[in-house]
Amino acid sequence: MSALKRGLEGQFRLGLLSSASVVAPILSLALAERMPLLEQSIRATQLSSLTKALLAHEIDMALVYLEDVTEEDFDTHLLYREQIVIFQATRDPLPRQVSWDDVANLPQCILDCALPKAAHSRLGHCAAKTIRTNNVDVLTAHIASGRYATVLPQSLATYFARIPDIRAVEVTGEGTDAAVGLATIRNELKSTPSTALLEIVRSPETIAAIQDALDLYRQFQPDGS
Repeated sequence: MSALKRGLEGQFRLGLLSSASVVAPILSLALAERMPLLEQSIRATQLSSLTKALLAHEIDMALVYLEDVTEEDFDTHLLYREQIVIFQATRDPLPRQVSWDDVANLPQCILDCALPKAAHSRLGHCAAKTIRTNNVDVLTAHIASGRYATVLPQSLATYFARIPDIRAVEVTGEGTDAAVGLATIRNELKSTPSTALLEIVRSPETIAAIQDALDLYRQFQPDGS
């Protein structure tokens, strides 16, 4: 009973990339409902810091792009796949899809650490007139101005939902589709909260909530072909 109580009243530490900041609250709220006495901490940082923190037992789980972590070191659980999208505020007619070559012609404001490595590499080769930031308010202000676009995962559409004339155009080609999931240290005994979270992410309610977040960008897709 004492061990069970410690599990219910213990601590759960989740690390994540900025790209998962919309989905993380869905998980933490569901976990809090399952274990209301649990103390949770959630921190966003870059991938190298997350993997180091996992291996040093400074966090219990990380929400990451699965292609960017090594199977030798980590057990992973796929949560969803998402599309890379370019967001911009404009009244001009736009296609529903563009290539990386099209992206290269746009002035951009880029949110650091919000893209998988493959997309970040492609963007690094083609981005011109670029402003980089790690602050969401700075990012949204530039997009709202109508003078800059940004390339982000589809789940981050919520950042721009209140910007007039916001459009979301899918980017096609290599590095535009990514798997997002939970990572833990490979073959290590999981804590009670970690086990509970792995059960929660399989529930229909959690799956539906994540899907709603992923589908938001569709409201802003242009009518073009």
